[in-house]
Amino acid sequence: MNNWNIEIIKDWNIIFSEKNKKKWMEVLDKSPNAHVFFHPALVEAWVETYRPLRKLEPLFIWGTHDDIQVVFPLVRWKRNWKNAFQKMIVPMGYSDFDYHDPIFSKEVSSEEIQSFYVKLLSYLKDFDSIVFDGIHSGFIPDNFQVLFEEPCPRIDLSGFDSIDSYIQSLSKNNRKSYQRRKSNLESEYEVSYSICDNLSKDNEIKENISSMLKLHSERWPNAYKAPKFHQLLIKKGMESGVLIIYQIKAGENIVSWQLSFLFKNSLMLYMPIMNPEFLNYSPGTLSLLFCVEDALNRELKEIDQLRGEESYKKNWTPDANMIYNVSFENKSLSSLSKKILSNLRKILQK
Repeated sequence: MNNWNIEIIKDWNIIFSEKNKKKWMEVLDKSPNAHVFFHPALVEAWVETYRPLRKLEPLFIWGTHDDIQVVFPLVRWKRNWKNAFQKMIVPMGYSDFDYHDPIFSKEVSSEEIQSFYVKLLSYLKDFDSIVFDGIHSGFIPDNFQVLFEEPCPRIDLSGFDSIDSYIQSLSKNNRKSYQRRKSNLESEYEVSYSICDNLSKDNEIKENISSMLKLHSERWPNAYKAPKFHQLLIKKGMESGVLIIYQIKAGENIVSWQLSFLFKNSLMLYMPIMNPEFLNYSPGTLSLLFCVEDALNRELKEIDQLRGEESYKKNWTPDANMIYNVSFENKSLSSLSKKILSNLRKILQK
């Protein structure tokens, strides 16, 4: 017998009410598997950005089973004619955030996780597909198809008490490369390092936000960026105390920025932005070591480099957590027809 009780909140005002956010945060605070991407402030930034752009219906999931609570913020996304008007159920934060595991208030068994999904599926109606992106291996629903997997490289900080001890653990080539680039930059410029966790108290970084995001867009011109999403994410993330920006300057020139999330015992490197005029100095390396030093000062346990198997991440750690994108397809004739039409259109566009 499945003893999970499921409540689905379908009202935006109730979801983001102070009462609900307080209850939501209580689960995150207690949870051993909580991640920052279901923090109310970040979810709210995503929702405020995408509600005017997409047809989204809230499906905020509260689950209870004995003394266990689970939070799982979902939406039903009614797609446009280009996608054959398919209805997808996806997590809030879909495609912009890295992790979307449901948040359980305490340690749960695999049987309890799977029974939650079984009960949840019996409540979810009116969809053509369900897609959960960024699910760790222990939280994949049994009856979902795995679409693809991605590594999330992580740096284990245990055993290091200073940045010097960490640097000594690096390979000889990495260590020499870092020291050479740092010395070259410092021989030509007065180098300064700063951390911003409050825009109202750091006018310099506040004034540079637009320039920073412009550089990022120029570096990735084909990547879709929802209008004003990152500005809102920075604002709400800093107000809630989970987002910080690392900045390195050479004289009056900004060398790099690193948007990061600070949550529980982890520093998550969300968006690195490099000034192309300083690429010869390996600003990414300098920025990463700056983040490592700050994380050690804060006595954090790890640096999570999030999704992506870029070569620069591999240079710093052999460790990685795997995440998976998974889906569940409605087998009705209507849903299958929409999928065929959508796929046919994509083929004709090539």
